Amino acid sequence: MLLVLWLCLAIAETTQANSANGVNTLFANTLNPTGIDTTQRRDERGLATFKETFSQSPTGLLYAPPFKPPEFGKINAWRYRGSLEGGFLLDDDGDTPENFIEYSDWSEGPLLNYFNLSAWREDNGYFLDLSGGGVDRKDQYYLAQGGQYGLFKLMGFFNEIPHVFETNAITLFEGVGSDQLLLPPGLIPGDNSTADIRTALESASRRSLDLSRAKGGLGFEITPSTRFRMYTRYTQENRTGGRPFGGTFLAPFYAAARQGGWWKQWNRLTTEPIIYSPVLIMDTISTN
Repeated sequence: MLLVLWLCLAIAETTQANSANGVNTLFANTLNPTGIDTTQRRDERGLATFKETFSQSPTGLLYAPPFKPPEFGKINAWRYRGSLEGGFLLDDDGDTPENFIEYSDWSEGPLLNYFNLSAWREDNGYFLDLSGGGVDRKDQYYLAQGGQYGLFKLMGFFNEIPHVFETNAITLFEGVGSDQLLLPPGLIPGDNSTADIRTALESASRRSLDLSRAKGGLGFEITPSTRFRMYTRYTQENRTGGRPFGGTFLAPFYAAARQGGWWKQWNRLTTEPIIYSPVLIMDTISTN
């Protein structure tokens, strides 16, 4: 019965096409793009003990020296290690190009850029690993794993990433980001003169147009033998906000007289609200 359920879920999973699919193998952000322990130091010995110069690749680029082996403390049968990197971000209050902050959070304030706590037992192979970065920011990420090496593993993760399209857009619409866009009083949908739109634009406010994606998941994996493996994944993603959607190219003063939208330089678009929550459940059995 359990095997039938797994097969049904596996078949159903192939019909889902959404960005929640996948297991998020890399947890990182702009300030730590590789997701590695940022407190590690390079080994001064390089790649070899008796070679003082660094080795080069066939293209002439230098191979980076490896990191120093991590040092573990010991409590009874447990080996453990922890690391932490933090600081403070300052903002000069100047204009920030949206391309610079498109997928990151550079807001002023305290920064816990990376943390890690890992432990493992020498006698039976049990382990625990906790890591994360960008704590309490819009590009934060967390990963927790535990289990027994060679037998089973439990994992949970959460990450968040912003997508900033425009930081200084002008819009005539009220309700941007919701499921209803309304023109301000005095404007009629599809029947406005250039003068009417000019007047409305003069009093229109500027705003940021962005969306946020938050994604979390749980997983379980068991390998009772070298020829048999089972794993299951549950992933959910939430997207909220708004993004540019459709429209024509020029502002009404340079094109037709009866148009509307939001303006970025001379690009005129409408806004699309984003409320998106796909769920993925995946079960797999593999044998060799």
